Amino acid sequence: MSVKGCIIPTGVVIVLTCMMSVSTAAQTKAETGFKGGASFARFQGEDISYDVDTKNGFTFGGFLIVNVNDYFAIQPEILFIQKGTNGSVSAFEFSYHGVSYHEGYWEDKLSYLEAPVLFKLKIPTNARVEPSLYAGPSFAIKLEAKEKWESTFSDSNGVLLYHGSGTEDISERINNVDLGVVFGGDLKINVKIAEVVIDARYSLSLTHIDAGVIVFHSKVGTHGFRDMKNRIIAITAGLAFPLDL
Repeated sequence: MSVKGCIIPTGVVIVLTCMMSVSTAAQTKAETGFKGGASFARFQGEDISYDVDTKNGFTFGGFLIVNVNDYFAIQPEILFIQKGTNGSVSAFEFSYHGVSYHEGYWEDKLSYLEAPVLFKLKIPTNARVEPSLYAGPSFAIKLEAKEKWESTFSDSNGVLLYHGSGTEDISERINNVDLGVVFGGDLKINVKIAEVVIDARYSLSLTHIDAGVIVFHSKVGTHGFRDMKNRIIAITAGLAFPLDL
């Protein structure tokens, strides 16, 4: 009994020591890198009173990968990303002057500094390619908000009444902070001195991006909304380098 009682604790200690050493080694294994690519954004909401379409933009930034073990990692990032939407409106308008036809087009370009924190599930393989799935929160600070617009009015006979275009600052209409969640996956391809990382993700706002404005008037007409949020698909590529900690 005494022998067994001695062997069992000794075995447990050895196993725990090995696990702790593996865990500690894994925790000290980290990577850093940079990436860039394209963003495809649009507004979405319950009561947007105009047609919206995808706005193309770009994103770039850096990241840190902390490998907790062979299956789990934490990846904080700092990104510059463009969001926004393309919008249009076409309708007949009635007034005491008569009937006129209105066509309006605009592009809302929103720029953010975004900090996602991703929790990654790694899928180990024996090949040079390692896939991962991830999800996590994101915090974004607005840097700039501009609207490029074009508006045309014509009468019932098709005669041009007004045509105008321009660019204006819409920062007062957009909240300074955008909180959201990110879902996606990436592929890490091992090369000699680094890893090529190809990433695809979907991001959505959890907070309204409008600054409490229910109805606003702009150069292209009157628009109403109550639940306007960012929706973004981003595809990037970059390089990751190991850190000696």
